[in-house]
Amino acid sequence: MLPYIDLRLADYCKVAFNYCLGLAMPIGYSLWFDREALRAAGKVLNLNLDEYLTALFFSLWSGGKNVSGVLAVYAAIPRRSALSLCSSDPADVQAIRETWKTLPGCLELRHDFIPQTAAPYALYKDQALYRLHPVTQPERAAFYVWDLGDCLGNFLQEVDKAFYFRVLNDKNTYSEYAAVPKNPGTSIPYQGGVIPVQHAWCTVM
Repeated sequence: MLPYIDLRLADYCKVAFNYCLGLAMPIGYSLWFDREALRAAGKVLNLNLDEYLTALFFSLWSGGKNVSGVLAVYAAIPRRSALSLCSSDPADVQAIRETWKTLPGCLELRHDFIPQTAAPYALYKDQALYRLHPVTQPERAAFYVWDLGDCLGNFLQEVDKAFYFRVLNDKNTYSEYAAVPKNPGTSIPYQGGVIPVQHAWCTVM
């Protein structure tokens, strides 16, 4: 069973009033990617879209950088994926303003309102990487899968056992899907090393 994290957006994201929508909304640095380019780059490494995007996120903060905590939220539109980065310390995200152009498939960097369909995705804190799964009351025996191509924000879905194992075992056919593991610890082979990943259910507060 995965552990739980109570995620307070206010601890990471600044909030401003969006006059177009008439709502107070969080602000972040959004990296917009060509999704097909991400998939192709991941395929070369035998990684699905989720594994490759998680590895890219980790690579931004690894290497001994002193980071107080960076939250990533994920959103999708047709042919595009966005990873919006937030931190209570502006210095944590300054580095991406210089390095984003080197990320495979990255088209632009925007400092703007986070898309309304975005969902918590990953957290880098205390030199540990957490892959977040926003389900309030997950069923212990149920199987869950991410669909990273869902443009309406319904990324995390409960599925039957057969589909879950197809996603788990066939990364080429189901490259835009990711199975939520039953055990909290997994790893991603990347650039000659191995990235340890801790998985957790999260509740947004």
